[in-house]
Amino acid sequence: MLKFEQHLVLGGGLIKVFSPTIEYYIDIVRKGNLYFVKMNHAWWQYLAGKKFWLSRYHKLHDKELISEVKDIIKNIDKSDIVMAVSDVGPLEHIGKFKKKQLELEEVMIRHMPDNYQPHFGCIWKKYVLQKKISKFFNCINDYEVIVVGLEHLKEVETTLKFSNFLFHQIYITSSKNNERQKVLDDLLNIADKPGKKIFLIQAGELFATWLVYHLRYKTKNDQCSFIDIGRAIDAFCPTRKVSQEMKKTGVFTDFKHQLWMSRKI
Repeated sequence: MLKFEQHLVLGGGLIKVFSPTIEYYIDIVRKGNLYFVKMNHAWWQYLAGKKFWLSRYHKLHDKELISEVKDIIKNIDKSDIVMAVSDVGPLEHIGKFKKKQLELEEVMIRHMPDNYQPHFGCIWKKYVLQKKISKFFNCINDYEVIVVGLEHLKEVETTLKFSNFLFHQIYITSSKNNERQKVLDDLLNIADKPGKKIFLIQAGELFATWLVYHLRYKTKNDQCSFIDIGRAIDAFCPTRKVSQEMKKTGVFTDFKHQLWMSRKI
């Protein structure tokens, strides 16, 4: 059984992350805006020079995006954007690979702002597993909820039944230089319209971080929150399928293979 406290020491023992109850984020949204990015194990393994992740990142992203996100993470405004980190993927891996996680945490320290205490990168998955995520969804039901992600996330409209819902589809190639600016411009057109809005983004940690950062500082609407919710929202997509085209890339498999979704706590 996984137990979650207000703070959690990552598996390598070097970094303490903030792991609050979901009411913490609900309170932020109710009082103003939440800007949330997360960098999990894949990003840190890429920065550590692991061959698998070097190949995968270079297949999906161009050098300009990678370089810009490195700069965003290193110089993030601690008082404005919440940054969350983790050295694992599935939650049950916490503490099981201490040597590898220690190496990743050393990389994290070098690439984060000095003396920065991040939030827990798997926190939205945690809320799903604890069956607490509905509290957050209930909180934002009077907002316009914009879900950004691949085609399977269309299912959220029927499973979560937000009162005011919009799905904005992106694609496997959307983080590329010639496409990501158009995605940003399209989302800014949505964000800049009057009214309270919550953007729930699933675009891979690198592209999602880039989007949250630029949306936060370029939108004219001060009633928007931008959240990289990641694959936690897949729990509300019953089929969780990806197209044959995406499978051929060698990057994506069916989401049912994410072990954390069947974790009992």
